Amino acid sequence: FVVPADGASGYLLIAVAPSPWAPHAVTTKDEALAFPVRHGSATRYLRQPELADRYRNRFDAASTQIEHLDRVIAEATSQMHSHAPWLYLALVPNIPGRGTITAASPAETARWMFSDVMTGPLERRLYTETNSIGVGRMVTAYRSQPGAPAKHIYAELHADGSGFAAYQLTEEEPDGDTGNKVWALGENELADLAIALTALLTQHATRWTVPCDGVAEFGVMAAKRPDSQCLALFGHRHSRFAPRTDRRLADGPTSRHTIDIGRTAEDINVLPSTARLLLTDLVQAFGIAEVHHIDAEGRIRPSAFGSNYAQLVERWATDHGASTAS
Repeated sequence: FVVPADGASGYLLIAVAPSPWAPHAVTTKDEALAFPVRHGSATRYLRQPELADRYRNRFDAASTQIEHLDRVIAEATSQMHSHAPWLYLALVPNIPGRGTITAASPAETARWMFSDVMTGPLERRLYTETNSIGVGRMVTAYRSQPGAPAKHIYAELHADGSGFAAYQLTEEEPDGDTGNKVWALGENELADLAIALTALLTQHATRWTVPCDGVAEFGVMAAKRPDSQCLALFGHRHSRFAPRTDRRLADGPTSRHTIDIGRTAEDINVLPSTARLLLTDLVQAFGIAEVHHIDAEGRIRPSAFGSNYAQLVERWATDHGASTAS
């Protein structure tokens, strides 16, 4: 922010939050690599034993963050109906927030999810009016009755900026010439939900902590039942097209990456790039080299969604100011 000194000049103050992934290197004037730290009002450079100690702390912090991510996923999935697969995203920021859950949180969460959270290109909403309170988190879910496992949509939004959100898949499709049924993951559905889930959790994180990086896991929680079908990737959702490849997966694939939470939440042209990063491992698990719905520059391809949805995707991109490609 700017602090004026007189009518024509002043000072520009830039506050930089402490990095959880220190130490960071700089190149000195003689092109040597050094690791600066504050020393009172001055700067000094770390000695080798100090550098080694700080890297040990950094690796410990990274390990703790991964453990936190695994715990967020495990706690959420234990509450979900498992007779059909779920597409999910979990996110843990590098810098934990220090929010507080209050009696007003359910209404505030419902209002925020309904009015502020961005949808995906197919305008699929992840909103539910059924919000409750968990330990250090808000829970939003559809349940057939109180205490029953969640169906259709489930999210846990933690007060430290962490989060989990999932959408249940219910489509079953014939498996080519065999006539057997498989759980169908549509490419349209994957692209749409990757963008919507990423928007939801990054926007949630920026409400509760400072803009920072975070570790995210995007994946499919496979169905758990005696007659459970395998998973296959189909071209267009709600169409009886054949599977895209002959790859069938009994277990749900996962994709884990570090993402820039702040830029993803704030820049509509970074959001699709982040979604593409998370999507790539999933489609490759099914034998597809890359995501067709989002190009390498993060531009949305409306035509990749098919003629039935291209106009809807174009309108979404125009409304949000997202870049598109042919």
